[in-house]
Amino acid sequence: MIFDGTYIWTTNSINTATRLKLDGTNAGVFTVGGTPFGLAFDGANIWVANSNGQNATKLRASDGVVLATIDVGAVPYGVAFDGTYVWITTGNNLAQVRPSDGAILHNYNTPGVSAGIAFDGANLWVAEYDDKNISKM
Repeated sequence: MIFDGTYIWTTNSINTATRLKLDGTNAGVFTVGGTPFGLAFDGANIWVANSNGQNATKLRASDGVVLATIDVGAVPYGVAFDGTYVWITTGNNLAQVRPSDGAILHNYNTPGVSAGIAFDGANLWVAEYDDKNISKM
């Protein structure tokens, strides 16, 4: 789940993301490109990692319109925004994505199969579920 300043967003196992008002009422269900897992908010858009679709969906937060579907590689799970780039975990890689156009600028190798990701203001932290480690990148 994430909060975009107005709504709570959550992923569903049926290829959708749900937007909720703060009173818990449904404010929309939006189709994404595969089984969704991770979510991130870049200040204007919601990014969804779709593990079965091997892609990420960019939704406009204000109305849920799909702005882009980006092929990012095998098993995308986690998404983080660092104030400049969107970062998506994909198997043994970490994809650096430019938010404006969805271009993958670089893929970085991770020590294990990456899953969750967080940004602490200076570094990215990647959880690897195969060898039960957390890497600071």
